[in-house]
Amino acid sequence: MTLFARARSIKPATPLPSEHPAEQLDDSDVFVCKRDPDEDATVTLFVTGWNDVAPGPLSWAFPNMRAALDAVKKMRNAVEWSIVRGVDYTLDEARENGSVLIEQTR
Repeated sequence: MTLFARARSIKPATPLPSEHPAEQLDDSDVFVCKRDPDEDATVTLFVTGWNDVAPGPLSWAFPNMRAALDAVKKMRNAVEWSIVRGVDYTLDEARENGSVLIEQTR
């Protein structure tokens, strides 16, 4: 997932005419990429396998995939997990519908 894109450009001596002032070139060489609206869709993190302590399968809703990935990274004993688009699915339903975005199995 790319948050920033770098582009080299030579700033002209006079600003280019533009219908929108925000589209004129500036001194920065870091530009934010346009984001896909589905990229920020709510996701559900399912943890189905654990390393040491095994509380059983658990799930949490997150505002986006980045937040879910950060959470599962902090759960060091989670060894089997899936991130699913949306919050209205069980893991089996998400697999049938093709809504699983990323999955780690043993």
